[in-house]
Amino acid sequence: MKHWFLSQPRRDQLVLLLGLLCVLLSLLWFAVLGPLQGAVKLSDARLLTALNELAEVRQLVTVIRNQQQADTSASTDALLSSSLSTPTSAASLLDRSAAEFGLRLAAVEPVSGASDETTVRVREAPVGSVLQWLYDVESNGLRISQLSLTPTQNGAGQVDLAMRVRP
Repeated sequence: MKHWFLSQPRRDQLVLLLGLLCVLLSLLWFAVLGPLQGAVKLSDARLLTALNELAEVRQLVTVIRNQQQADTSASTDALLSSSLSTPTSAASLLDRSAAEFGLRLAAVEPVSGASDETTVRVREAPVGSVLQWLYDVESNGLRISQLSLTPTQNGAGQVDLAMRVRP
């Protein structure tokens, strides 16, 4: 092969080398750079989605913090506490509130040994809806004493929630 190439005139050798260079560059583009470019676009889209979710979470955190800083009147707290003192009324409030945000409660159980605390579990729910629901729960007079949010295995902005609430 080398002998055949060297036996060709100089002009033909240059044309063959340029052709080989074009073939190699095309192969490099289609085999390496093209798929990498697609991966970069996909990564950019995922990053943009994550940034949007982060901005939404930060906005909700700000709203929740502002709400917590604003003291509710003592009479409203007393009224809500007296009306929510039984686990059944707290459970019905939680269930009704969750339904407003498209969430389904997986479990609502009174905590043994604590007459006024209730354990609540939600499975595979959108994180934005969960955060809005948590804000709604606290603005309705219930206090969250423990909270656990765990990302689900599918990684599509879904979380599992476990929390304890009390009036």
